[in-house]
Amino acid sequence: MAIRSRYATLAVTIPPEPPQIVQGSHLITTEDREVELECQSRAGKPAAEIIWLDGDGNLITNNVEVFKEVLADGKRTNVKSVLKLSPKMHYHNKNITCQAQNAAERSPRSVSLLMEVKYAPKVTVTLEQERIAELESVRLSCHADANPPNVIYKWYINDEIAHGDYSTELIIASASRQLNDAIVKCEVTNAVGKGEDNQTLSVHSGVSNSQASLYATNPHTVIPMTGIDPRFSAAYGNPYLRSSTTSLPPPHLNGGLATYGSVRSGPAPQVAPARTPPPSAVSPHSQYIVSNKAQLKPGTLATHV
Repeated sequence: MAIRSRYATLAVTIPPEPPQIVQGSHLITTEDREVELECQSRAGKPAAEIIWLDGDGNLITNNVEVFKEVLADGKRTNVKSVLKLSPKMHYHNKNITCQAQNAAERSPRSVSLLMEVKYAPKVTVTLEQERIAELESVRLSCHADANPPNVIYKWYINDEIAHGDYSTELIIASASRQLNDAIVKCEVTNAVGKGEDNQTLSVHSGVSNSQASLYATNPHTVIPMTGIDPRFSAAYGNPYLRSSTTSLPPPHLNGGLATYGSVRSGPAPQVAPARTPPPSAVSPHSQYIVSNKAQLKPGTLATHV
């Protein structure tokens, strides 16, 4: 008697050809401009599975279409996967990877495309100090991340262009009260487009933070105020102003507020209403003198020495 075995089905698998990205290995594009990337895996049996990975290795699942074409032998299959992508700046200089694999392979094979993304400047404006004393200098910095990196800077104060040779920094030598709540904007332009950012100035009467800190640690401090017009300088102490030709009065206590020493002979200074000192009270070099008996009086005028 003859012995027969059961019939067995032999499944033959064929690995696909290495995957290819039709657009090549390098693509130059612009931020937010939609591109189509096509990855092909040919002649696999069974049909290969194709996936896309971003530059950080994360799986891309959105806006992906897969097309299959059975070859003439009826066994092998070509597969193509089309990815529609609107790249952002963080895709710049990163790879987009296509992986393909079927049952004939133990691990997937991959191919990558390096993306070069051009984008308009991303702008950040920083202000050196949050609180600005009148006539204090102000420095603003403008940082721009752009591709291409060739950029042009423009500065605006309340939408009026700030004329000068300014680039990454804008320096206001002396901030007046008129600049309180002013909006300072930096606009940066490259071949792709432009970006902007702004800061709002907060200008107040009073000494600067550094001067106030200096007085707090040493109440007998003489604070130089070179280049400041004392008519607009608000500080702490006795509200006296004097011109460059008028000396301080002899030492005395005025209302328990401050003690001043005589600098040179001459008539005593006149008390002037706040912010309306005589024009003679202007000097390019001024000093504000306080003593250990001074009381803090924000908003009063400085003693001009």
